[in-house]
Amino acid sequence: MMVKKLFLVGIMLLSLTGCVKGNVDIEFIDESNASLTIEVLIQEDLLDSYGTSLTDLKHKLTNSELSTWENKELKKDINGTQYIGFQLIAPKDINKSLLSFFTTNKKEGTYQVTIDHSTINNIFNTSEIEDINNYSLTNLKTMGLELNLNIKMPGNISETSYGKIQDNQVKINLLDFLTQDETKSISIISSNRHQTTQPANIFIFVALIIILYIILRKRR
Repeated sequence: MMVKKLFLVGIMLLSLTGCVKGNVDIEFIDESNASLTIEVLIQEDLLDSYGTSLTDLKHKLTNSELSTWENKELKKDINGTQYIGFQLIAPKDINKSLLSFFTTNKKEGTYQVTIDHSTINNIFNTSEIEDINNYSLTNLKTMGLELNLNIKMPGNISETSYGKIQDNQVKINLLDFLTQDETKSISIISSNRHQTTQPANIFIFVALIIILYIILRKRR
């Protein structure tokens, strides 16, 4: 089940205090295709201080319900700090289950993604997280945990109920979203319709004519 599998990743992230970055990337390609990847980056010296290694973490992953996920090792330099980690690539059955959040309106040429606050809350099961050394999501955020949900859709994304639209994808800080109660769901809308630049081109053409007319008048 997707919820339980993602919860295991969440617990692994949240049980490590310090500078940890996580990205949950979901791409809705069309009404029958979607993909999910999870990127986990941990400050390299943090692992040393805990007396563990990336190999140990990967071993725990491959012996859990995430054993069917493909995983790749990562190494990145972020603002001069070395991070190591891994990328988890979801299997087909998990990707297919994502389509329950995705709807299309062929008549209007629009797409919509809707994910309830309660769904994400259940994925990370915040009540159980608080039982781990009495940590809360707010505490973990101040400790340096970054956890983002990035959503891509077909067409041009025009609006979202939460998060920011950057480079035609929605970026959501999951810790901020989970620790607020004003927005009850993430709703994102994109459109297949291309905005025409014809009106703008007409105004530019008119402006050029006016400028040319003024130049000719001055030469008389």
